[in-house]
Amino acid sequence: MSRLRLGVIGAGSWAMAAHLPALARRREEVEFVAVCRPDEPALHRVAQRYDFAVAATDYREVLAAGVDICVVASPPAVHHEHAAAALEAGAHVLCEKPMTLAAAHAWHLVELAARADRQLLVSFGWNYQPMIVAAKRMVERHGIGRLRLAVPPGRGGRAGPGAPRRRGLPPGGAGQRAGGRRARPHQGQPGARRGRRPYRRGAGAALPRRGQRPDGGTRVRIAAVQAFPLAYDEPNDAGGRRHVCLVRVRAEDGQVGWGEAVTIWPEATRAVVAVVDGLAELLAGRDALATTRLWTAVREHTWWYGIGGIATFAHAAVDMALWDLRGRATGQRVADLLGGPVRDGQPCVVSCHAGRADLAEGAAEIADWVAGTGASGVKVGFGKRGEAALGVDHARDVAFVRELRAALGPDPRIMIDIGARIRWDVATAVRRVRAFEEHDLHWIEEPLGADDPEGYATLRAKTSTLIAYGEREWTVRGVDRILRTGTVDVLGVDPGRTEGVTGFARACALAEAAGRQANAHAWAGPIAFAAALAVSAASPACHQFEVQPLPNPLHTDLASSPRPEGGRIAPPPGPGLGVEVDEHALDHYRLDG
Repeated sequence: MSRLRLGVIGAGSWAMAAHLPALARRREEVEFVAVCRPDEPALHRVAQRYDFAVAATDYREVLAAGVDICVVASPPAVHHEHAAAALEAGAHVLCEKPMTLAAAHAWHLVELAARADRQLLVSFGWNYQPMIVAAKRMVERHGIGRLRLAVPPGRGGRAGPGAPRRRGLPPGGAGQRAGGRRARPHQGQPGARRGRRPYRRGAGAALPRRGQRPDGGTRVRIAAVQAFPLAYDEPNDAGGRRHVCLVRVRAEDGQVGWGEAVTIWPEATRAVVAVVDGLAELLAGRDALATTRLWTAVREHTWWYGIGGIATFAHAAVDMALWDLRGRATGQRVADLLGGPVRDGQPCVVSCHAGRADLAEGAAEIADWVAGTGASGVKVGFGKRGEAALGVDHARDVAFVRELRAALGPDPRIMIDIGARIRWDVATAVRRVRAFEEHDLHWIEEPLGADDPEGYATLRAKTSTLIAYGEREWTVRGVDRILRTGTVDVLGVDPGRTEGVTGFARACALAEAAGRQANAHAWAGPIAFAAALAVSAASPACHQFEVQPLPNPLHTDLASSPRPEGGRIAPPPGPGLGVEVDEHALDHYRLDG
């Protein structure tokens, strides 16, 4: 068995105290090939002590020696340069903290590692572990919120190129206390108190091999990716014909994960099949558990014919399937992989279309649906199929909302969703919403379509109702753009469209950081429904979850979806998305089948 070739860039005090001794205990697995330090006397001492074959003052000579793994222990100001060069040379990289001094540099390293299929690790001392673990869980669950304090690293007191030092912070940075007195050094550094247990890495942990995950587990290799275009009649849309594209990712060991693109139209569904077929070659042989890496790989692969549109439908379905497979392979629910549910079940909201010509009858039917599920409210679509003819006439719209409030009583929330067939200008939207507010309207959704920030700013200034939109956005970047306009209160996101589980989770984190709600659009098949529920359960930004009142055949014949209990709904207990697909039923719903 060949040994891993080690290179070290910047063998400073912490590398000498921790990294090199730990690696030296693995001499049967690690070959000490090359080391670099700027001061030659210290360099030669390190090279002689650990028997490095190459000792250089230029880090490029380390990489030229051909290393498999590289420790970057140079000053933080050059971490980005050194780590990037090592990744580009094909080495797995362990970088000391801080990873970089600029966020853009850190993201660049992450992207480089993903493209090169290399491991990028950031080390920290044992005394940092509780804080690091807590921070990791908070970021996974909530995203990164408002920055309250910045402690500039290093003696220069600078947080990055050109960044000024904040007032009130000591010039010595994180290692110095207020008043100029140095903090006690860490164990292993000069001046550390004797008698304390020295920091040592676990001696029993084997180093990762090629084809093996850093935690020692075997990679779950992707064997095949296949798309299934489906068509069904949607009872919640007056029996209208709708379409989705399911994606199955099969691992070499036979495990599968399922995803879903909410394509709606047949031509879009057929096009997604073609894109998924093209992505299958990209994904074959890759580690299915590396969901973030593969999410990035698909994004980069589709750079010319995406981002957005048909390519992003395919991206969403593939990502969803990978998360499902990851959960099944590890025996965990996707909701738990995302940090775990933040509450005991999501409060339900009935999501329906107004379809009856008689407004009183329609309102009574909806009130029965709300009472039957114990829902906290209802979202009603205007301008949909059926005979209600809502969204066109001011008086009729207001009369319906009045009837609905009377049928529901004072407590359930009312939300109105203006369909794509309806075209309101700003003045019409202001007039309608003000009239609806007399009947305690909770939110109005897409009254000005998907992209009118100036119009929404005016509507927001002239009304008090929450404004919801965003479900027609394609990407996390697009979601961020909407949030930055300051015109949305409830961010709608469809994981079967907006870059899958990864995209929806990141959108929820952005919404929470902006102090806004996020709301899943899951009005299609059982896989997208389960994915939306998993992310919603794990996000504090999601305050409710929409459920359809009438059974959708894909939720009953193709798979069994969870239903509300006592007005709340929770992800199913099974691993992954918790949805078992009956593959024998696929042919019955196959488009063009």
